[in-house]
Amino acid sequence: MFSLLQKKLGREGPTRLVIPEVLTEPGLHVEGTKLDIVEFAEGESKHIACVYLPFMKALLSADLVYNNAHLHLQERHLESWLARLDELEEFAKNRVSTICPGHGTAGDLRLICRLLQICAISPRRLRAATQKLPSSGSWPNTWNTV
Repeated sequence: MFSLLQKKLGREGPTRLVIPEVLTEPGLHVEGTKLDIVEFAEGESKHIACVYLPFMKALLSADLVYNNAHLHLQERHLESWLARLDELEEFAKNRVSTICPGHGTAGDLRLICRLLQICAISPRRLRAATQKLPSSGSWPNTWNTV
């Protein structure tokens, strides 16, 4: 995979392979500042980990929240995604003022409400649409290349 990225991306590609370390606690320390890792169960994907910056009242939400971006429903986790958004909304109360979504520009807590509204427009239609999508492992190979 590393050489594939180097070949496809050229000078913009990675120059070295970085293997992540397993976290032994739910947080990171960056230049003396602690960042909290907040884990959520199955949502947009099987597992979501967000980074909470309490000193900024900000949350790096990964793919749990989108802003003005097409929802990725290929993995067919719509019901659990909606449940995670409810959990995120509860977590964010009095803690978070800025959400940096995995897709789109940063915003406030209304991003969660907007995403819930989009999904609530017609859950039946969204479920039907996700059933028509190929499973994650069956997209044409050209779609899986970087």
